[in-house]
Formats: sequence, structure tokens, C-alpha cells
Amino acid sequence: MLTLGSTLAKYFILVGMRTKFTCGQRQGEGSELQTHSSGIRSGFRKGDVFRFQTFSERIGNINIDVFHRVGHKYEEEDDSEDQGTFFHQCLQKWSVLNLTESFDNFRRGLPSVQTLPQLLNQKDEVLATLEEHIEMKNPLSLQPLLELLVAFARDLYHDFYPYYQRVLTLLISLLSAKDADVLEWVFMALAYVFKFLWRCLVRNVNVVFDSLLPLLSSSRPQYVNNFAAESFAFVARKVKDKRGFLMLMLRTLETRPQSVSGCGSLMFEGLRGVSGQFHSSAELVLTLYLQSLGDPHIPTQTLYEVLTHVVDSMLAGIKRNKGGLFWKCALDTVSLFTQSCHEKDQCELAQKALVLTLQLVLRAVTYKNGVFVEDPQCLVVQLVALLRLPHSALPDSILAVVIEIGALLLQSEHVRLSQEHASLLTREILSAPSPSLLVQFVERVFHYSGFESLVLPHVLRHCRDSLATEDGLREGLCLLTKLVLVKAPLCSSGVELESWERYTLDFDRIANGPSERTFPEAVLDLLVSDSSVELVERQHDYLHALICLPHLKPLDEDRVAGLLKQVLEHILGLLRCCREDHSVDRSRESHEVAGTKMDVDVPSEEEQRSRNKRLLFVFSVALEVCAHMLESGPLLEVLELGVVEELLRNVRDMECVHLLRTLDVLLTSLHLRDVGGVFQGHLFEKLFHELKVNLSSPYTDVRLVTLHIFSLFERSSTLVLKECSMFSQCLAAESVLPTVQDYRDKLQQLQSLSYETVASSLVRNSAYSQVPLRYLLGVLFVNFQLLWKPVTRLVVSYARGLPSAEFWEVFHEQLSLAVQGVKTPVESPTPGSLTLKCDALDDVYTRLNYLDDKPDYVNYRILLWNAMMEFPEVCEQKNRNVVLLFLTYVHRRKGPSFALPRTPLYLLTLPCAATESLHSREEYMRSSSETSRCCDVRQSADQEEVEDTLETSAKGPSQKAPQYHARSIAKEQLFRLIDDQTFRNELVAFKVDKEAEVVQDEHRSGLMPVIMRYSATLPYCGAHERWSLASVRILFSKMSAKTGPRTGGKAGGALRRSLVLKFLAGCEQDEMMMFVQMLFDKYSRNMQDEPASMVHAIHSSLDLAKVPHPKRVLSSLNLLQVVLQRLGSLMGYDVLTHLVRVLLWVGGTAWSVWEHKADIHPRYTAAFRDIRYVVSRVHTDSSKHYIHPDSCGHTMATHGLLQALH
Repeated sequence: MLTLGSTLAKYFILVGMRTKFTCGQRQGEGSELQTHSSGIRSGFRKGDVFRFQTFSERIGNINIDVFHRVGHKYEEEDDSEDQGTFFHQCLQKWSVLNLTESFDNFRRGLPSVQTLPQLLNQKDEVLATLEEHIEMKNPLSLQPLLELLVAFARDLYHDFYPYYQRVLTLLISLLSAKDADVLEWVFMALAYVFKFLWRCLVRNVNVVFDSLLPLLSSSRPQYVNNFAAESFAFVARKVKDKRGFLMLMLRTLETRPQSVSGCGSLMFEGLRGVSGQFHSSAELVLTLYLQSLGDPHIPTQTLYEVLTHVVDSMLAGIKRNKGGLFWKCALDTVSLFTQSCHEKDQCELAQKALVLTLQLVLRAVTYKNGVFVEDPQCLVVQLVALLRLPHSALPDSILAVVIEIGALLLQSEHVRLSQEHASLLTREILSAPSPSLLVQFVERVFHYSGFESLVLPHVLRHCRDSLATEDGLREGLCLLTKLVLVKAPLCSSGVELESWERYTLDFDRIANGPSERTFPEAVLDLLVSDSSVELVERQHDYLHALICLPHLKPLDEDRVAGLLKQVLEHILGLLRCCREDHSVDRSRESHEVAGTKMDVDVPSEEEQRSRNKRLLFVFSVALEVCAHMLESGPLLEVLELGVVEELLRNVRDMECVHLLRTLDVLLTSLHLRDVGGVFQGHLFEKLFHELKVNLSSPYTDVRLVTLHIFSLFERSSTLVLKECSMFSQCLAAESVLPTVQDYRDKLQQLQSLSYETVASSLVRNSAYSQVPLRYLLGVLFVNFQLLWKPVTRLVVSYARGLPSAEFWEVFHEQLSLAVQGVKTPVESPTPGSLTLKCDALDDVYTRLNYLDDKPDYVNYRILLWNAMMEFPEVCEQKNRNVVLLFLTYVHRRKGPSFALPRTPLYLLTLPCAATESLHSREEYMRSSSETSRCCDVRQSADQEEVEDTLETSAKGPSQKAPQYHARSIAKEQLFRLIDDQTFRNELVAFKVDKEAEVVQDEHRSGLMPVIMRYSATLPYCGAHERWSLASVRILFSKMSAKTGPRTGGKAGGALRRSLVLKFLAGCEQDEMMMFVQMLFDKYSRNMQDEPASMVHAIHSSLDLAKVPHPKRVLSSLNLLQVVLQRLGSLMGYDVLTHLVRVLLWVGGTAWSVWEHKADIHPRYTAAFRDIRYVVSRVHTDSSKHYIHPDSCGHTMATHGLLQALH
């Protein structure tokens, strides 16, 4: 107990001493250059957790503060007379805190400068020593050196100014560092220099500002601009002649415009105080800046550019509730310039300055949708005062900015205006004399909550007044079109029709003269046309009138129905003429080919297509207007014109999706009016024949709209489909978005489409038995992985339930679609512009034709191959078609060999192609391996070649898929060789020599080429190079990669090579020759029968661009040496001859390259020197153990090459 007690006592004493030492350190922290670590400490269970900070975060946390610091305990000031200098105190402090070699060398080079007279006497030597060591940029000693430089400046005070330019240049040279601590030290030192020399700098501000300007240039990083502005802001505030300093800055910027943003930051830092507030002197300075916009002696445009940066910095750096000073100065300036507008001699200059000031105010109002506006009522009062000025003193340029500010204030969610101020501002803006400005304001406040009560009556009155001219009518109608498209846009499907509401434009409330026509009557007059040609020429007028027509009051309904029917008849006639012109064009081409020529003026194909698109758009808008306005009788008369047939003729064009949407809207309108006679069987058959393909469309909107059209016939009273609800079930499933939150609901809806659930309904409606299958195959396009497996299971249920012919018809159609999609990748169809005069019409056309989906045909094809593995009995019956489809794709994409390209550059430029090819091959072979009766297809030479290539793939699943070799020859042994887990054991147990009798003689000719193909490849190389090779084989891939646990590294690689070469030692001579030839394939291709002539040919025709990389050559030599060591004694004459030729080819290449070493990069010189040495060593070592070929040619070539290499 005594021992334990004493031990605990010692422990607590040590802990107390450690705590006291730590507290003492923390109390004494502080220096001239305060630093921040590369991370921050955050509390976690009252412990210290260090969190990494990025460079930008560390830069953002730097605070240049030269006024608030805590002194270090080693620099505590002493009141004694022999106190010494600040430089000496700082040197004493850092002599304790920094014990690096670089700082120690600095201390030794310093003269003895303990007192101020000594320092003044030797100031040149001290500064030279500081400059010398600071220029070394050693981060271990840079902080104390910079702090000593600051202390040196503090001691010399005014005497330091002659050295200012040298020191500034030295500090600027350090700003190229990417270390946040170094940047903080440099700018802190610069700030202290400014602090101590500010009186001298203010007296020579012209020179000082010019020297500082490089730090404010846009070529510097933004944080350098900000730090320089923060550092110099202290001096800028001390300048008494603010206007003179401003003129100096602007004159300098006229010659150096790249520093505008930096000077804006400098001016803002002079205005900014602490804690997101303005400085106490900011009001005077900011007022000077703003009022200088009206000074004729100052470059106004340059000042405005600088002030835009000042305002942007202010919006980001000043708190919202502290920004009242800006609004006070800005509004006072606006009031001043407004009064100056009445003076004739200053009117023009004041108007220009007023516009610029209002643009700065607009910039502040626009920021985050008005979040910075502090007192909107005062701003509204000032804007109203401007709007009440005489129109002669208020040009349109000022009114445009005022109107834009007013529109933002009315619509901003952050600005709270009283009803009185909002109505006052609206009334004054609407009284503006310019119609163009009125239209500009109305278009900006469409979403204003008080639009209907405050703005709409004035808009209607403006439209009524514009009837005097045709141009005024068209402008008013264009404005109403934009309004209607915002308030009640065109329906994108029949689902929206049920909730669609008219936006009433009641002109009854606008008084007209007794003989004047109303605006709705004028709109109807625009729809009157005597011929189809007039409709083509005035398409814009027709579109504007048709879009506004359902919302206008009052209207003559009978006249409306007649005009709409007339418009549709003209459009249908034009579309028929377009088709006839196209046939005439083709006929003319055929006559020209036959030698005749026709004088027929036919527009170009592009012009004809553009005209058709515009006509079809007018056609779809007119039909939707009919759906909104006409009753059942007139609507049936419209159907009798053949509109449905015209829609179906173009509805499958993905660039005209709006026609499909229009068809849905039209049929939904008839359904809502309970026109049961329309939904008959013949119409459904016609629709189903044209639209059934859309059920499996890659695009969600197309599937959704098509399903809604078909579901209308299920809900009709005529019962076209007998007790069938499969379209409604598909629609319910498609209506659920595929999100993480809702996908379970979507799966629940999809589950009701399984074949077992809908089998009875399909029996009663056998003609539509493919509908659920088509829809499910379309769902596989959805880019949501959690849906793929459940939907695939549902597809499999139809493969097992439906007759094979019915199922395969749909499935094969989708397979063909996937192959075609991969062959010619198609992005989502983007609707082109109709080149209409009104942008709103182009926007609505784009919206109605936009498809957001981006189908991935590669993934879709893989999903279909995966699904095929679940119903092999169906695939067997159609296997010939599937294989032919696959082989057609293979030959078209990769060529007959179906080998991946050798160059790694191909994989870098076309990664998707290489990846999708690999996945597609694997999935195809998996699916085909599941079938049992495909012998007729196996006889195809192309099929066998593809499967041979797949067998040699480095991917295990792809190697296991083919079985036509393995069924008859060692199937299980080959599979175990492929498997990483059983490779080593199987390699030892699987003997290929004749004595073991594992492989029969009659099977050897079929099995050994397969193994040889597996076991040989190009020389040993890195992992990334092996991946890019085209013919990576199984056994060599095991030599080059990990084959299980604890098989990595150099030792593991040697073990794997030893295992593989021991396995190959049981091969015959011809088999070993095959292995060696394939092993050094890229050298074998360039070798000749005569060794001497081969060496001289290499030397005489050397092309450095085609020489292999030296690392690969060294790898080949090392592999050749390993092969000789392991198999050399078992090799016959032919095998050794081939290896010697490989050695001669490599040595000849190295000799030739060495002769041209002046032309190669210096980094490769040592590598080729090593190659020469390795060639000589391999030849010497091999000649001691093996009998080399004794032909005269080999002897002479070898002897000459060795002499050349030495």
C-alpha cells in the first residue's frame, strides 16, 4: 500500500507539472506574426479533434490584425533604461523558440546590435543579412526572419523608409508560395510595415500606391488582392486628401485597367470596420465616391467600374442590418443628382451620373433577391419622386433603371412593402409615357401577387388603346400571349386538362365607344383568312390569337367555332400539299436520273421540314384551343375533319412530342364531356397500332402520355376493353416517381403487373396480351438500379407465361433497339427553334417537346442479356436469331477478331466502348451457356472465333462462359485453373506430361493450344499496361497478378512465375515452341531467318519513334532470363534458336539506339546502357549452361553484336 500510494503521488505531481507547463505556454502565446495551423480543433467529448482544412479554407481564416495582439513572455517589456531594441528582444525570443540550422546560421551572420545606436550604426549590414536569408525562402526560419524585419522597421521608424521599396519587392517575391502560413506571415509583416511607416507613406502616397499596384492586379490570385487591400487600407484611411487620392487611383487605372477589381477591394477595405460593420469614417468617404460620379474632372466610367466592385464586396462583407449607411448615402446622392437635373448647365452630366448611381442601387437590390434592402419604404419614396419629374428631365435610360428596381421590390420575397407604397409605386410606373417601358415593367411583374388588382386593368386598357394601328394590336396581343403562357400555360398532357383553368381577360370592364370594335373582336378578325397562303404568311398572328382566345371575354361562341374549323381545314390542306410537294420532288429526282428535267420549283428539304414543323405547331395549338372552348357537337365536327389521322401520321416522331400531348388533350376533353360515341373499337385499334411502340419507349413522358390515352378507353362507357384495367395499372405505376422515398410504392404498383396477376385479363383481351410486357421492358430504361432486378423478374414471368412467339416478338424488338442505340448513340431529342418572332412561342414549343431522359442503351442491352439467362428454354428456340444479332454487332464494331485494341490510348479515348463491349460479351456468353441445344450455331466459325477470344479474356466470368472445349476435355480442371482460390492447388495437380496420363493423346491437340493461348502473352509489364493489352491469357495473368491471399509483392510474383513455368515443363517441344513464340510475339514479328542480316537491317533502318519503351525491353529480357533458367535444359534446338534470335533483336536495337544516343532523351540513356549490359550478361550466362545454335550466321551475328555492345 505504501508503494502504491507513493506511485500515485508521483503520478499526480507529474500531471500537475505538465498542466502547469502547458498553461504557462498558452498564457505566453503571441507574436508579431500570429499563425494559424493547417487545421482547427473541435470539441468531441471535451477532447481535441484535429480537422483538416483545405488551402482555400485556411486562406479564408487568415485575419490581418495589427492592432490587437498578445505579447510573448520572452518579449515582455522592461522599464529599465538598458532595455535594448525591439530587434534584440525579438531575436532573444526566437533564439529560444527556433533552433533550426537556417536560423542559427542567420544569428551567426548578424553583428552585435543590442542597443539602438548599435542598430542604427550597422543598419545596412543587418538589412543585408535579413534580405539574404529571407530570399532563401526556407519555411522553417521564414516566420522569425519576417518578424525580425518588422522589429527592425519598428526600431528605425522614419529611417526605415529609404529601404521601403527594397523590402516591398522582397515581400512580393514571397507571394508565389502555396503555403497559407507563409502567405499570412508575409502579409502580416507588410501590414506592420504600413502601420509603422504610415506617416511617411501618406506623405509619398503617389509613389507608394504605384509600387503597391502589382499586388492589386487581376493577374494575381484573389486572396493576394484581398490581403494587399486589407494591409494598405490602414494607410488609405490616413490620407487626408480623399479626393486627390481618388483621382490618383483613377488616373493610374486608365493606364492599368487590370487592377480595377483590386482597387475596388482596396476602397471597400477603407470603408469596412469590424464585425461586418462600416468604419466610422465610411459615410464621408462613400458619399465622396458616389458624388464623384457627377464630377466632370473625374473619369466617370472608370470610377463606375471600380464602384461596382466596391458594392459587390460590400454586399458580401457587410451584414444586412448594418447596411443602412449605404442606402443613406446612395439615396442622398440620387436626390442631389435629381435636383441637378433641373439645372440646364448641369442637366446632361447629372442625368448620366443619376443613371450610374441607380445602377449601383439596382445592383444592391438584385443581390439575393433583395435581401440587402433595409428600408424599402424610403427607397420607394425616392423612386416615386423620380417618376414624378417632368418627362423632359427624365430620359428613358433613367426610367428603365427605375422600373427595373421597382419590379424587383414588388416581387422580392425579402422586401416587405405596405399596400400603400406598393400601389403608389405601381401607379407611378404605369403612368410612364413610353409604351416599351410599360411592356418591360409588365413582363417583369407577371408573378407579383397584386398583379390582377393593380397591373392587369392597366394592361387591358393599354391593349384596348392599341387597336388604332395594326402594329399596336400585334404588340398588345404579344404581351397578352406572354401573360397567358405564364398564368395558364398550354397543357403538357391530358392529366393537366382536368385542373386547367382559364385566366380571364375581361374587356367588358374597359369602356369602348359605341362604334368601336372590342379587342376580342379584333383578335377574331386576325383569324379570318381567305386562303391557306395567308395563314403561312401570318403564322405568328395566328399563334398569338389562338393562345389568347380561350381567355378573352366577351366572345361570339358560334363565330369562334366557325373560325377554328376554318383554320384547321386550311392547315390540313397545307399539310397535304406539303406531302404532295415532297412526292413531286422525289418524282423530279427520278426524272432527272432518267434524263428528263422538270421545271418545278420545290423548296429545299430543310426549308420544307421547318415549314412543316411550324404548321404542325399551329395545328396542335388550334386543337388544344378547340378542346378548351368547343362543346361536344362542334368538337365532333372537328374530329370528322381527320385531325386524329393527321396527328397519328406524325405522332411517332420524337421531335414532335407536342402532337402526342395534343392527342391526349383532345381525347381527354372528349372524355370529360362524356362523348361516349368517340371511344369505339375501331379508333382504339387505330391508336393502338400506331402507339403500342411508345409503351416501351426510353422516355418517361412518352410512356406516361400514351398510357393515359389508352386508359381513357378503359374508363369509357362503351367498354372497348372487357373487364380490363391493365392500362390503368401501368399508368398508376408510371405516375410514381422513381425516387428513394417512393420507389417501394412504384414496386408495389409494378408487382400488380406480373403475369400471374393479369393472366385472366390477358385471356379475355388476347389481342393486347403484350401490353404489360412492352411497358415493363420500357421501365428498364429508367436510371434507377433498385428497379432493375424486380422488373426483370416480372419480364421473366411473361417469358414463362406467354406463348414463345408472342413474347419473342416484343423481346427481340427491344434487343434490336438496344443494338441500334449502341451503334448510333442518340442523345435526348432536343427540339430546335422554330425561329419565331416571339421568344415566348419558342419557349413553349421547346417545353412541349422537351424530353428529360437520357437513355443508356448499353446498360439496357446488358439488362436484356441478364434476363435471357432466366428463360433459356425460350432462347433456345430463337438462339440462331440472337447469335446472328450479336455477331452482326461484333463484326460492325470491333471486326471479326473481336479483340480489344492494343494501345492504351484507345481505352483513354473510348472507355465507354471498351467497357460496354466487355460487359456485353460476358452477358451474352453467360446467356448462351445456359442453352442446351445450339449445336447448329456452334458450328459457325465466327461464333467459335468470338468465343475463343472470350476464353482468353482476363476476366474470370468471361473465361468460364464458353464450354464447347471444356465439355469434352478437362472441363472442371480448366475451371479450377481460372478460379483464383483453387489456381495454385490445381496447377500442381493438373499434369500435362505424357507420363501422368491426365490428358489423353487424342485430346492433346485440342487442349494444349487452349492452354498455350491461356499461358502466353506479351512480356511481363505493369498492371495498367496488362489491362490495355488485347490478348491477356489466364496463366500468364496469374503470373502477373495476385492469385489469392499472401501472393502479392516481388516474392509472390516470383512464386507465381515459378509455378507456371514448372507446369509448362511437362509440355512437348512443339508446345513449348508455341509458348515461346507467343511469349515474345512482338519481337517475333520483326525477326528474320538470317541473324546477321537482321542485326544489320535493324542498325541501318532504325526508327526511334518505333523503338519500344526501355522498361518494357528490360522486362522482356528479365522474362527471357527466367525462361532460360527454368526451361533451358528442356528446350530443343528450335526453341533455343528462337530465343537467341530474340536476344539478337533486342541487342541489335540497343546497339543502334546507343549509336544515336545524341537524339534520344537524356532520361533514357541510362536505361539503354542497362539493356546493353543485360544482353551481354544473359548471353554469357546462357552460353555456360546451354548449347547455343552453332550455325555460322548465329556465331557471326552474336560475335559482332557483343563487340559492338562492349
